[in-house]
Amino acid sequence: MKALNKETAAKTQRPERIIQFGEGNFLRAFVDWIIYNMNEKTDFNSSVVVVQPIEKGMVDMLNAQDCLYHVNLQGLDKGQVVNSLTKIDVISRALNPYSQNDEFMKLAEQLAVHAITRKYRALVHGNLKEDTGTVTGAIGRHPTDRKKMAINERNGKPAVTHYRVLERFGNYTYIECE
Repeated sequence: MKALNKETAAKTQRPERIIQFGEGNFLRAFVDWIIYNMNEKTDFNSSVVVVQPIEKGMVDMLNAQDCLYHVNLQGLDKGQVVNSLTKIDVISRALNPYSQNDEFMKLAEQLAVHAITRKYRALVHGNLKEDTGTVTGAIGRHPTDRKKMAINERNGKPAVTHYRVLERFGNYTYIECE
């Protein structure tokens, strides 16, 4: 069997937009498989930087195969037998902060100076009137429920979120935020 790496299999280059702490089977076979499908079926166009959470992890194995691996999906889908093998290429690099501390700190600095954008999608209750907009306010702990976040001008941190409407569903709006 040939080794799996970018010499033996194509790997798509995408912008690094996701930092994933953990490199275990569940994250790679479920979360990264979903990201792969989002890249294939939408304009998501993102790759993942994996950060190994414990000193003895699997990033060396991932890096040896250029962060490429396969997911074998077996089971039933709408009553039909499924047995598919998909090459997953969404991990751009894998870091061990214990031995690659400088690279890990550069990643943290990118977050601090907003070099990495935070983009997400949300389904909100209500029909937003404008197709695009900006929400500003100070976000902090909810004054009476510490488990929730809320606009809190007194104790919150300044925040700016730009949104655009992707789709409307009656009394709900599907938006992309940055």
